[in-house]
Amino acid sequence: MGMAAAAAGVPASRDVAPRPPPRGGGTGSGSAAEYEAVLYKYCDPEVVREYELLPIPARESLRSSLKVTVEDNLMNEQFKQLAGAKGRAHPVAGDTCPLVKALPEGLRASIDRDMIAALTQHILPRWGTTLPRPLQILTHEKGFKHHIDRQSSGPGHMHTNGTVVKPAGNRGRRDWASLTATSVSELQLFQVASGK
Repeated sequence: MGMAAAAAGVPASRDVAPRPPPRGGGTGSGSAAEYEAVLYKYCDPEVVREYELLPIPARESLRSSLKVTVEDNLMNEQFKQLAGAKGRAHPVAGDTCPLVKALPEGLRASIDRDMIAALTQHILPRWGTTLPRPLQILTHEKGFKHHIDRQSSGPGHMHTNGTVVKPAGNRGRRDWASLTATSVSELQLFQVASGK
């Protein structure tokens, strides 16, 4: 049973033939018909079968989730493109793709073919499917190892993803009671604060 049917408590059936996608108006409003067409064209057939078995409110929820996935991934691609300062080499040509038709006009104007290809070839075909068992186990083991590593580092050891790390030789004393407030204006960017 896939994630969509499991969420709605409906068993998946392999005997359901997918119906053709509805004909949407292509308004770019993200309408139900437009995202349903995206679901039928790009998502896994098992997800489509489960979608057809869902009650109307669950279908709306699934389409809404698909819309969020599409728009978030496209915006992430835009940010990557801006950070890499790459120019738009391949503008989107026309509104023939159901995905392009479903997008809001503002987002549609700022995407390119590479972004659409990444979404339709790598993300949407796996969207809504269950991870294979070996990958589930690997993900769990990785998370569990990270959890054990954090616990074994001992009390008083902080984990951070920040860019400033206190040098090993500068341990100083940890007399928390005698610490005083430090003004933000006294701090220097990318420098370790001396403490008071």
